[in-house]
Amino acid sequence: MEHKINSTAVSYDALFRESDRLSLFFAAQSVNRNSYYGANRDLSAYGNTSDLTYSSGIQYVRQLSRFLFSPASLISGIEMNGSNLKDKKLGYYEPVQNIHYGNTLVANQSMTTRAAFLQSEWKLGKAIVTAGIRYDNYRVSDKTSESGDVTGNVFSPRISFLYNITEHFQFRSGYARGFRAPKFSMRICTLKLLVHAKLSTLMIPT
Repeated sequence: MEHKINSTAVSYDALFRESDRLSLFFAAQSVNRNSYYGANRDLSAYGNTSDLTYSSGIQYVRQLSRFLFSPASLISGIEMNGSNLKDKKLGYYEPVQNIHYGNTLVANQSMTTRAAFLQSEWKLGKAIVTAGIRYDNYRVSDKTSESGDVTGNVFSPRISFLYNITEHFQFRSGYARGFRAPKFSMRICTLKLLVHAKLSTLMIPT
């Protein structure tokens, strides 16, 4: 088994006014793997997998002297994440039957998630209140399958309350809904049947 891994990452931060900040980032990694799944030098057991994953986004932090009812930090941003996977069984020559078999595509899949979020944090004396919402749109495609793409939209709200009782003792309470992006290893058929339900109920690992 042989792996070739290449990765890169870049980020940029800019300050505005006294404490506002703009952040941009991009990261990517490519993996090319040659594999052997058989034994006794079986010529039909060689394979190749290529995988490209990436993550990018923009975030802006705005410090406000007053937002609604108190000073606040307002955080907004957008993100785009994705992955492209191609897996193939390499061709080989069968000397006994004098047949040359070509490459066989086993998987050709892609996943893209686009997101936008907004969050505000208010400071009220010894208390800190945080509220926010995130929107995710996902698409999972499998070009080797006759079924169509799996798509969905997810809203994830969040709210929390923190109170500094003393210098060393705090009280915190909160509510949040999470989101887990679909993965190729999960059963696409289950996603197709329940695509309009909550994503957390759809994910059934194989």
